[in-house]
Amino acid sequence: MSESVSIFTRRPVWLTGLAVLVLGGAALVAWQPWRKAPPSVLVETRTLQDLVEVSGMVMPARAVTLKAEVTGTVHRLLVAENQRASAGLPLLRLDDTQARLQLESALANAETAQRQADTQLAGVRASREEVLHGQDITLGSLSERLEKTQLLVRQLEQDSARTQGLLAEGGVTAQAAEQQRQQLAQARIDERLARQELARARLGAPVINAENAYAQALTAVGNAGRQGRAAVALARDALARTTVRAPFAGTLTDWLVEPGAWVAPGTPLAQFQDLDALKVDLPVDELDVPKLKRGGLVSLTFDAYPDEPATGTIAHVSRASVTGSGNVQIFPVEVRFADPLSRIKPGMSADARIVVREIPNVLALPVGAVERKLDGYVVKVIEGRNTVERRITPGITTLEYVEVKSGLSAGERVAYNGAVAPSPGPSR
Repeated sequence: MSESVSIFTRRPVWLTGLAVLVLGGAALVAWQPWRKAPPSVLVETRTLQDLVEVSGMVMPARAVTLKAEVTGTVHRLLVAENQRASAGLPLLRLDDTQARLQLESALANAETAQRQADTQLAGVRASREEVLHGQDITLGSLSERLEKTQLLVRQLEQDSARTQGLLAEGGVTAQAAEQQRQQLAQARIDERLARQELARARLGAPVINAENAYAQALTAVGNAGRQGRAAVALARDALARTTVRAPFAGTLTDWLVEPGAWVAPGTPLAQFQDLDALKVDLPVDELDVPKLKRGGLVSLTFDAYPDEPATGTIAHVSRASVTGSGNVQIFPVEVRFADPLSRIKPGMSADARIVVREIPNVLALPVGAVERKLDGYVVKVIEGRNTVERRITPGITTLEYVEVKSGLSAGERVAYNGAVAPSPGPSR
């Protein structure tokens, strides 16, 4: 009798046991009441601060490179490097021998030119007075002649009137009356000529020429004085510029020349800085520039003194961008601060933290807990062991948190997608 064996009796024992374990494990996982909830964060009330944080470098508020303004040889350095100098204090002297000679020459030339111009004016004045005196005599003679012709015309006019009356009565002949008329006509011509000659004499060429010469001599005297004074002033200025002075109260940080060096206008001589008035230059991104206002407070932390923060003030926000590192456009912002202990030095690094807006007592969530979709913003609210998607209305957003204006209540928990949820301690 042949054996009949079921296919089930041929399955290896170990395979059957594995299937049992898998099915049992799946049932056990589905049954676990202690399944762990996803990472979450509590919806709580916070004070949100909109911050601008940027790093910059400490610089002197005023710094100049002193340059030579005249040609010469460096005679003496009057202050040492890192020595403080008050405004106007002499710092360097050039050899002033040539400048003094030029000043003496300018003084002599100005005196000579003025003396020559004065001498010329005196001669022209004398000629002018002589011409005017001669004119006075001529005008007097012509005026006397005019008066005589005018008197003769009036007398002849009277005689002519009487003669015309006698002629009508037959007392005089017509020939006598005609003769008298001709005399009157000639007298009137003489009067007109005398008047014209007097007018010409008053506007005579000798007088005009004399007046013009006198005016030119006066101008020459004035020009000589002005030119002489200008030449002397330039020479004095050149002499004064052989001494280089402190442009403001500050410190000479670096000499760029040595005694005996020959310099020309524009040659750099020294670096001069005001180390008592420092600033931090910040390269601010274009998105943050509209938030900053002149006079705003800035918290500064220096790498050299990380535990001793300082408070500064925004002194200037540039209206034009410049090209920063990486060919990125940034806007320079200048922050002034006080350094009573004089420990901060130009070139040190500083981190600036600027609170541009602060809103207290608002519901807030970490940025990573909010998801943006096409139709708005949503979060995943934890309800028991499940999460429910809910729409919210966000408010301001900082680097870490989002204000929740509606859609959530304090105390609810929301799934947090960040690697680590922020501490629930007091917000900054």
